[in-house]
Formats: sequence, structure tokens, C-alpha cells
Amino acid sequence: MGLFSKPWCRFTFPRMTKKLLTAAAFALLLVALLAFIQPATPRQWEYTSTTSEKKLNEMGLQGWELVATTSYYYQGAGEQKTFYFKRAK
Repeated sequence: MGLFSKPWCRFTFPRMTKKLLTAAAFALLLVALLAFIQPATPRQWEYTSTTSEKKLNEMGLQGWELVATTSYYYQGAGEQKTFYFKRAK
């Protein structure tokens, strides 16, 4: 016999309300716990660059993320593009 099934207790929760209250309490507890979780250490990054447009897909497959590009024009040599990448160590 549960607490709310006693004859002296006239207030009862419908079954669906109990489930909603339980889910809401669990969600509130989860949000409170996630608010206090801090990463153990800051993420470490490694960086690289390339001037070859042909290597862009290869770099992506290796886990590199393109973060910047630069384009310079050199007299006599034409345009020179440089692609900068980072990835987690």
C-alpha cells in the first residue's frame, strides 16, 4: 500500500501526473548537475598549414579543421594561397 492510498489521505495524483512530476524532477536534477561539470583540462590543439589546394580533402579526412585562409599576390609569381588548420591533440 502506497502513501497516497491510505483512507485518511483524500489527495491523490493521477498516474500521468506522477510520471510528469517524476520526469520534471529528473530533468531539473540533470540540468543542475550539468551546470557544475567542468572539463578536467583545457583542450590542446595542434596547428598546421599548407599551400596546396589538392590536399584540402586529405587534411579533412585526417581530422584537420580549416580555420583560416590567406591570399597574397607576388609580382612575377602570381597569387599564393595559404590554408591554416587545427585539430585536437
